[in-house]
Amino acid sequence: MELDLYQRWSWTFIRGGMGPLVRPVARQRWSWTHSRHVCIMSRHVTICGLSPPLCIVAGIISLLLLWEIIVLNYSNNMAGRTASYFNTIRQFSSSNHGRETPGVSTGDSDWDGRLEFGCSNINQINITRKLGSGVFKTGYLGVYRGRKVVLKMVTNTSQAFTECGKELSDTPGWRIRCSSDPIMYTMKEILLLQQLKHPNFLGLLGFCVRGADVDSWSLQEHGVIAVYEYGDRVNISDMELWLLSRRLDTAIQLLDLAVYAEHSPLGSLRMLDIKYENFIFVGTTIKYSDVDFFTSIEPKCISVDNDSRCSFNLPCIDSRCRGFNAKYNLMWMTRLFLLRLLRSTTVDERNIKQSNDILNTINNGLESVRAELNEPISSNSTDIYQKLIKIRNML
Repeated sequence: MELDLYQRWSWTFIRGGMGPLVRPVARQRWSWTHSRHVCIMSRHVTICGLSPPLCIVAGIISLLLLWEIIVLNYSNNMAGRTASYFNTIRQFSSSNHGRETPGVSTGDSDWDGRLEFGCSNINQINITRKLGSGVFKTGYLGVYRGRKVVLKMVTNTSQAFTECGKELSDTPGWRIRCSSDPIMYTMKEILLLQQLKHPNFLGLLGFCVRGADVDSWSLQEHGVIAVYEYGDRVNISDMELWLLSRRLDTAIQLLDLAVYAEHSPLGSLRMLDIKYENFIFVGTTIKYSDVDFFTSIEPKCISVDNDSRCSFNLPCIDSRCRGFNAKYNLMWMTRLFLLRLLRSTTVDERNIKQSNDILNTINNGLESVRAELNEPISSNSTDIYQKLIKIRNML
């Protein structure tokens, strides 16, 4: 079994063998075999000409020494990487705690762009219950002065930490290694939300970074904690029953988010984890709640005979499928939400007071948008957004 960790190390355990085979990914290999008469332990191939029992002992001692060197090297580098993350976020914390985030429109949400929680006051939040767990983080419902908030933190019960612990619990420093990815993703989300300003991202209310502790349940001691707005889970079946005006408003918000992701300050971003569970409503504003799986990297490609081999018939520019991230976001928003929100309306809906001619124009416009969404190769988030704005203005 192979686990990819920081520094691109793979720790492979040979079931039924005599010990661990430690193999760096960068093609530097330590391998060993044994037979009745000779034991070979090599970086490439170096023969140990001892009797099998002595050769086995020598091999085990060598591997243990090598293991200690690798663990020491890993720990030192991991400490440096973690310190770098911590220092970066602490700079944000000291400079932004209590300040408004400029240029953010928040609709009818209570969030005003202010980071109101830091290490000095985060312990004033009262945790009432667990909301759920993702791969890296666990969410808790908190109450602060009568207001509900959500806390996300890495705990020793998170999926990634638990699964990693099952494999590495007998190895030195396993808790640091198993918590490094979850902590990194949590801090990545904090940093991204400092850079990405859009009303349809869940509002970051504050955070505290003290270290790498994942065991303490005290908000005065826990390592990395982030505080967010509280909202209600999305229920697409209920959304389909809404009046057309609200369905259009929600579809427009989703498309506005897709357009922003395509032209964000960090480049065109792909939202890798688009699913119902990651969207919530704060009032009537739909918000995306999990940005740690964003990437700006588009798939690699090779253009052969003017054929880019890219999905959506996209061009291959500088060995990348240019425009893939935007197409990906629109495709998944269409599958999950847009087609279901943009169904035709009837004269029976209370918000339709116009003549039948206006109603027919609206339904024809909706049908045109649905047809465009069903053609992902030619569809474009900006164009669809503008068409929906025109339809919305008819109501």
